[in-house]
Amino acid sequence: MVRGFTCGLGTGALLLALSLGGGPSAAGESLTGLATPGSPVDRAGRTILSFVGGRSLEDAGGAGFNPFGINGETLLFTAGAFFFSPDLRMGQELREGELSIFPQYRTPGGAFVPSAAQSPVIPFAFKQAGACYAGYVGGYPVADTVYEVDLTGEVCHAATVDDILYASYDLAVAQSVPAETPNTGNPTSADPVPAVFNAALPGDGDLELVVWTAYNAAYNRAILRPDYLFFTGSDYQAVHDAIAAELARAGLQDVVVAGVPATDFAATRACGWSGQTELRVAFSADGAGIAVAAVSARRAYGYEYDPGTSPDLVIVGPRDCATSGFGRAPAAGAG
Repeated sequence: MVRGFTCGLGTGALLLALSLGGGPSAAGESLTGLATPGSPVDRAGRTILSFVGGRSLEDAGGAGFNPFGINGETLLFTAGAFFFSPDLRMGQELREGELSIFPQYRTPGGAFVPSAAQSPVIPFAFKQAGACYAGYVGGYPVADTVYEVDLTGEVCHAATVDDILYASYDLAVAQSVPAETPNTGNPTSADPVPAVFNAALPGDGDLELVVWTAYNAAYNRAILRPDYLFFTGSDYQAVHDAIAAELARAGLQDVVVAGVPATDFAATRACGWSGQTELRVAFSADGAGIAVAAVSARRAYGYEYDPGTSPDLVIVGPRDCATSGFGRAPAAGAG
């Protein structure tokens, strides 16, 4: 069963993991350096940079899971890998021939204000002939350099690269602020942006993160089925529980997951109640397609996938939510 993103990553894109920062490694920046020219990490990184094409995130459109349209098949071929890692729980070692990448070009964990000193990155890792190759591309305002990261003794995964960089950036922030300087609460280029999810006041980035996490929970459940169905008509509680568990693991346990499916794809994006973030799910008539949307009282962000219509995953939003429909009444059994 082939499922792909309209942004061009193809089948593998649905299997890529999104790091939440987590507990940063104490390894620090000593494990990183410029990639050795011609090395597997250098070749993979230069492939990524070829898709970046000297564009800033704003030039590339700025939003979406894969803003630079990195082609998955090309990257796998260059890296000598065969599969994208389906693991979303982090901490799971890549298997032979697997590759993981976070293509959003953001600061580690999304927790820092982008700057030349703390540039956004695209971390990646892959297993080839039993060896772990890991690195990232970085640079600001344009990604232009390939770095390698030594993960000897560490879990081989893009999440580990992100954690190591998080620790390095966090240490740099702590050292750059004099002890006597009070914290005014106003972010500067050296201040980390608070990464705590507030379900009562979600931003567009929060809604995107909720959708990404929920969709992959449903997807990982579907690929374990011989028929690849998201929904059989009677197993929504199992889908609900899988999504709720994955949200909780990601620190998003305050999201209200609808207790019943929405009536159709569009209904998932109707406005929710003030003071909370709601996650809605709808299915195609045959159960092979799914829509997942996160909404607040003002905004909505969603994914729609229906193989009967298109092989691509459609990203809907961020946008103002609909002012009528399923979301204007309490979701039955929500929780």
